Parts: sequence; C-alpha cells; structure tokens
Amino acid sequence: MYAIGATRKTFTATIVTDSFTNWSSCSTDSAIAEDDEVQESNSVGIDVGVEAETDVIIEKAKVSVVSKYEHEWVTRYAFKQDLKFDVTPAAWRG
Repeated sequence: MYAIGATRKTFTATIVTDSFTNWSSCSTDSAIAEDDEVQESNSVGIDVGVEAETDVIIEKAKVSVVSKYEHEWVTRYAFKQDLKFDVTPAAWRG
C-alpha cells in the first residue's frame, strides 16, 4: 500500500516598497505596482553501464552498453499586484 502526502512550503515575505505618509491637508490618490518571482529546481541523472567480454575462436570480443537518464523539475511562483487607493491626511494641523 502506498500513501501520497502533501507538503507545505513556507516562503519568507519580501518588502517591495517603502511606506509613506500623506502630510498634506487633502486626500490624495496613490498607486503601487509590484511583482516578485521565486523559483526552485531539482534534477537527477543516472548512468548505467554493462560490459561483457568473451573469447571468440580467434580473438577476444568486448561489448559494452551505456544508458543515461536525466530529469529536471522546476517550480516557479510568481506574484503581481496593482493597488490604487486613497491616502487620507495624517494628523495635520493648520
């Protein structure tokens, strides 16, 4: 009996912009557009060989066979976000 289990990956948050404060007396519009990408890859390669030698009537004979297998797994996570928002005034005193 075989069981397949799920694995959970945790990624560290990346700060992609600085914070800001609206020091004016009026509301203002602002926008942020950021994207980030994380990638990981794993690969495996196997070489298998077989060699045989035998005596034939007059000479020795030698035969070899080599087989090679390679595979690569790539996982890519991409994040993109566009935000538009109103920034209200900070504690402004006129």
